Amino acid sequence: METDDQLGVFSTRSAWCNNVLKDFPVCEPPSDSVSALEFTPKTAPFNGLCAASWDQTVRVWEVDSSSKTATPKSLQKMSAPLLDASWNGDGNRIYASDCNGSVFEWNLDANHVSQRKCHAAGVRACRWLWTPKTPLLMTASWDKTVKFWDTRVPQSVVSINLPERCFAADVLYPLAVVGCAGQKILTYSVQNGFVEVCHDDPSKLSEQHLRQQLRAVAVLKGNNRPSGYVAVTTNGLMYVGNIPHISGIQTSAGYKLECHRTYSLDGSSCDIYAVNDVRVHPIHGGIATVGSDRKFNFWNKDKGSNTFKSAFMDQAITKCAISSDGMLFAYALGYDWSMGHEHCDQSLKPQIFFHPCLEDMRPK
Repeated sequence: METDDQLGVFSTRSAWCNNVLKDFPVCEPPSDSVSALEFTPKTAPFNGLCAASWDQTVRVWEVDSSSKTATPKSLQKMSAPLLDASWNGDGNRIYASDCNGSVFEWNLDANHVSQRKCHAAGVRACRWLWTPKTPLLMTASWDKTVKFWDTRVPQSVVSINLPERCFAADVLYPLAVVGCAGQKILTYSVQNGFVEVCHDDPSKLSEQHLRQQLRAVAVLKGNNRPSGYVAVTTNGLMYVGNIPHISGIQTSAGYKLECHRTYSLDGSSCDIYAVNDVRVHPIHGGIATVGSDRKFNFWNKDKGSNTFKSAFMDQAITKCAISSDGMLFAYALGYDWSMGHEHCDQSLKPQIFFHPCLEDMRPK
């Protein structure tokens, strides 16, 4: 691990900010695009945010919304670019997955990192899963498998073959959702064994499905149980899918919403942007999306309406997260390569901001 002095992690200067919303930034953001953002769980001893990045670091900030500050707390340098990160249930460990198939466990109390080889290719998603018996870590990979781990033992509890490479995944007991290449979404019940309950194809709802790719998924909750999922794609679409087998209630069929597209004044043309991430508000169920169009949007999924649309930022938004109390929305600016290498502006550096979101995300 590099020292704090080498990395300047405890510098007191504020991040450069040209944010028209006056959202407050973190100090010392990563030096490359952010690949994962996660707030601490409710049980954590502090209110914090972690970010994993292509610069091979995992960084943690302590967040104080009243003073609008995010103070650097800790940092670890890993051995490869990182694709995802997740807190454990107690908020004292972080699991980060890399592009080589490994998952790192960072014990913050002991400031110790251990590494295990979990997959034969990059681990696109790692998610902590609470279950009534024992907590598990879910990992999903480009090697076309999803695995569940009891982190106390070296072998996975179960390994499931996927039809294609995993591009996104999320979990909320008892529902696990995995989005694969080929626009395939698989959902599993982990309540009584690991049983596939739905194999969906959102591309059938889009005339442009041959040009799209799944980018992120998030579990939806209704009546205090998972009821379905929301998935976002590279062609400016958000797809809402319902799983009545899991929720125990009858729900409507899936549907799509256009979320990061810009139409000309006469409606004759449309600029289509990738939707890079999606999150669901933990209290009232509003949906947040971020995209290559340099904006974030909040949505009422039931009405298919936009409740808040941000101003344009100076870069694409690569990742986002919502605090466990539902008060803060974090989003990361950086280049997402959607416009090719020729449009990469080296003078623009990655940044992370916080926006108050409780009312802006409330369905109206």
